[in-house]
Amino acid sequence: MAEYDEFLSENLGLDDQNIWDIEFSNTGRRIRGTEGYKLSTEWARLLDRDDLIKHPAAEEFRSLISNVSHVNSSILCFRVRGVTGKSPSSCEMGPPPIDCKTIGGRYNNPGEHVLYLSDSEDGLIREFKAQKMKGYPYIQRYNLPVDKLCIADFNKIPQDHFVCHVFSKAEECNVKGRGIPGYNFSQIVSEIVKVNFDGMRVPGVNGKIGQHYSNVIVFRPFPGWCNWLDSGFTPYRYHQ
Repeated sequence: MAEYDEFLSENLGLDDQNIWDIEFSNTGRRIRGTEGYKLSTEWARLLDRDDLIKHPAAEEFRSLISNVSHVNSSILCFRVRGVTGKSPSSCEMGPPPIDCKTIGGRYNNPGEHVLYLSDSEDGLIREFKAQKMKGYPYIQRYNLPVDKLCIADFNKIPQDHFVCHVFSKAEECNVKGRGIPGYNFSQIVSEIVKVNFDGMRVPGVNGKIGQHYSNVIVFRPFPGWCNWLDSGFTPYRYHQ
């Protein structure tokens, strides 16, 4: 992070506080505030995948994230499963098995195997409750090798920035009473990100003042995910 910020400062005259004001989108514009909200809303409302890919906002988003900083310090992460039977093993706390046919999720298309994590145990349980998972929550700890995984860090996005609005819309997908049905939009967003990154860290949306967290999504966890398990911890049941 320090080397990246130093590069920006020397070459673009910017510091870490205004990195997201760089005019490197394809139109050379700063997309902030109302404009960013309107553009992201217009894009997210499209139902057809081809229309989502071809919309001008897709190119804006692709260009704006091309130089985003990546996580370069160790991340302790957590994964949860709802379990109704015996305690799971660590090997059962990973992504769906490679031979398992997966349905589409927020940031994965049907057939794709993605590893969903959180950088906070509290945030993880908030996600567990929000998604109304069945069973008792069992948690496994992970230590991601950020020297080997290029994870885009979207944690420093100003709230009024277009990119922040895009992820807000992505998090609203398929949420009753808030977003449009289905995950077409959020899946397109992840498709754009994973062209140049192995994963991404995005702000969690179920926190509250003083209890913020992030979700970490690893797009291609196979074959190495077992090596990322925290060897000092087996899955444990969370007790409130």
